[in-house]
Amino acid sequence: MKRFTMLVHALAACALLMPLHAIAQAWPTRPVHIIVPYPAGGTSDILARTLGQKPPRELVGRINADFTRVLNTPEIREKLGAQGAEVRVNTPETFAVFLREETARWAKVVSANGVKPE
Repeated sequence: MKRFTMLVHALAACALLMPLHAIAQAWPTRPVHIIVPYPAGGTSDILARTLGQKPPRELVGRINADFTRVLNTPEIREKLGAQGAEVRVNTPETFAVFLREETARWAKVVSANGVKPE
């Protein structure tokens, strides 16, 4: 449970630290290269290779099922609600649609207000 809380806080911190112009950009149109400064075959290498590829649908389904189970517990809903979070449990496809809609929505706000990175 403590790890889940730390994960939620880490994701929230990453979202807050991400510059607004990065949120407004579309997905990369060119290949993205991941540089792992550790020897091949190590944990970092394996993790980077795994995350660099599209994850298998079965793995995404298992992770989604675990998150759904955890997010549906009253204790977690209460803790997240106390922090102002709105708990929504969706499928990965529904979440992808939500991300596309939010990206488009906030891109309009950023460009309409002339937000520039410092």
